[in-house]
Amino acid sequence: VLLYLGQYPTDFNWSRLERTDSHVFLTVSRDPISHPGVVRADPGRFDAADILASCDVVVGKAGYGTVADCIASDVPLVYARTTGFVEADALDAELAEWGRGVKIDRETLFHGDLAPAIEKALAS
Repeated sequence: VLLYLGQYPTDFNWSRLERTDSHVFLTVSRDPISHPGVVRADPGRFDAADILASCDVVVGKAGYGTVADCIASDVPLVYARTTGFVEADALDAELAEWGRGVKIDRETLFHGDLAPAIEKALAS
């Protein structure tokens, strides 16, 4: 599972990933991560788009690039709507039409249990 949270540090609760210990999580986050279930790729050497095509599912914010990369690679996306962007409605509509997007709220993305959404995405 690629956790793509963007290029900037977040308040993602890494300890919550223990509830989904049946998956290997990868990230290119700039955040320092000390969680045994997360493999952190150096964002100076690796780009999320390069890693994405090798993953079973992506979890992150629904930005244009992430959505386009997921659709092009046919990798399901568990996502929270990105606020403040004019393309947010179009991305929501495209993900719904594609059928492999699983929408969650931002609170669930950063602090919640991701296992149900990941399983739904894998079943899509």
